[in-house]
Amino acid sequence: MLSGAYLYGERTMNLYSLREAIRTKTAYPERGDTGKARLNRVINYALRQLRRDAPEALFREEWRFNLETEFSTGTINVDTSDPLCMIRVNPSTHLATDGTLRARWIEIKKGDTYHIRRIRDVYELPAAPPSTAIDDIIVLDKPWQNTTDTNLTYRIFTYEYPYPADVEKIRSVIRNPETNPRELMETLHPESLAAWRLGVGWRDTGSPDKYARGDFYQQDSPHYTPTVSISAANNTVNPFKTAWGYDSNGTEQTAYGPAGKFSYKVCHVWGRLPHLDVTQEGNLMPFYLSSPSSASDKAETAWGQTYIQIDTPHVDYVYGYGHNSSLKSYLHSGIEKWIFRARHDIESPTSPGNNADVKSVEVDDIYYLWRITDASTTSTYDRGDDDPVDKRFQLKESHGHFHLRFDKSANVDDVMLCRTVRRPAVLEHDTDSPHIPPDCFEALVSLACAYLVGDRDGNPKRKTFYYTSYTLELDRLKKAYTFSGAEQGPFGNGLSSWSRYGVSPHDITEA
Repeated sequence: MLSGAYLYGERTMNLYSLREAIRTKTAYPERGDTGKARLNRVINYALRQLRRDAPEALFREEWRFNLETEFSTGTINVDTSDPLCMIRVNPSTHLATDGTLRARWIEIKKGDTYHIRRIRDVYELPAAPPSTAIDDIIVLDKPWQNTTDTNLTYRIFTYEYPYPADVEKIRSVIRNPETNPRELMETLHPESLAAWRLGVGWRDTGSPDKYARGDFYQQDSPHYTPTVSISAANNTVNPFKTAWGYDSNGTEQTAYGPAGKFSYKVCHVWGRLPHLDVTQEGNLMPFYLSSPSSASDKAETAWGQTYIQIDTPHVDYVYGYGHNSSLKSYLHSGIEKWIFRARHDIESPTSPGNNADVKSVEVDDIYYLWRITDASTTSTYDRGDDDPVDKRFQLKESHGHFHLRFDKSANVDDVMLCRTVRRPAVLEHDTDSPHIPPDCFEALVSLACAYLVGDRDGNPKRKTFYYTSYTLELDRLKKAYTFSGAEQGPFGNGLSSWSRYGVSPHDITEA
């Protein structure tokens, strides 16, 4: 059977083609921006429903991360003036300051009681001269109960690991897939894992053997919209110090990106995952990533004209870490601003003042990672110096993170391979294509038609006609992909694949 792409004369079924296919089938009359927006909403809604109904074999992907080993060397003291800070006095081995300890858990023992905190940030602080000592400062999310405790035993560990915000299900977890592969035993419920840990020891360490779904966490999103301007006053001595295509010394850099029209969005990141380089500059993957702010206004400039200034609030102050400069927790909320930029136009390549080496680039209106700044940074400047943007890190919707929770706290940084089912990305631009095989296009169009005509004119017969077409296509997909030659049940094709209830144990629940 032909896929929907070929049925409607299109070799690529992108968002534009999907809209035209729906117009063809339903004689949808509404044009213009309103009709286009309505069709886009229906298509995205139908895409999500299709991902829930169709066989998971169509949508599986792999995701990897490293376990984070616990650390408990030496003792810590509370700072005598700031109960938000713990100090490791001049340690022989320093803690990591690359963000991989942010958002982790710290267990502090006082007497016979264990107290749990989250780590906001970790940094090194040189002692006052003439001493050459360098202390580790651990900034907590909640203040300690006094400012006098010393020689407290502690351990830093990762209680649970967030998986990407667009992952809906974890189907299996394999430890060290390349060197010594072993699939972890799945637990039916988080309560089962908790009961296991109560039996063998809640603070047990080692290589994990079992896992379950952990808690849901939502990083606070920016409650502001970044503002942009190109009205910064030129330097009277060297006006090019504030110009696009010139560095802060006023020297022209033809390797900078071409000027044009841009807008910006901001996400808040807390913590980094270890060992996974993601950006062009080698920055690590976020541990927690918030949903984005609203888009700024569009700002336009040209080569040699004023750069674009992007202003955002002082987020350290908002979180309570920026009001007293005498405290060691000052400016250490651990939050980072990840700024994403979309290009809406370029300066004409034939413009006489355009001296960029590369004058013609893609104008796609899509937000990609542009710059990472501290939470206290309130103004940053776009001169073209961070071009090209990181197209490997496109802005996606992020409403929060579920976690993977294991039966033991890791003592080795094993690689974990997860087989996942991911939520489809929202289709926004006409050239966006749904991340589904061509076989699914006819089902997607039929389901979108059912929603469209049923919600628009309320005719149950028309809605039933298209929905019946969708269910027939869905049945075909299930027959084609549920047990194809490339997709087998957990026990292969033998008699052991039968169970009392007619399903494999792996199909009963998911992590």
